[in-house]
Amino acid sequence: MWDFLILGYIGTVVDVVVVVVVVVVVVVVVAAAVAAAVAAAVAAAVAAAVAAAVAAVVVAAAVAAVVVAAAVAVVAAVAAAVDVVEGGDVGVGQ
Repeated sequence: MWDFLILGYIGTVVDVVVVVVVVVVVVVVVAAAVAAAVAAAVAAAVAAAVAAAVAAVVVAAAVAAVVVAAAVAVVAAVAAAVDVVEGGDVGVGQ
């Protein structure tokens, strides 16, 4: 009779250990999957932020180029007008 009780107790302990091991493995796998998903989301957010920053710099550079070109055109037009008013030939520095 005691043999059956002891064997039953050992069987119960083994069952509990197996269940605990399975639960731990599942928790570790789920935690790894969540960590990978979070890392992927963070990487995507960082990549999007970097792309937006680069796009902003490119747009700012394009706007600056347009402003510089407009300023050069205005200066050239004013210089030509002054040259004409002074009676000189346009484009010939005096």
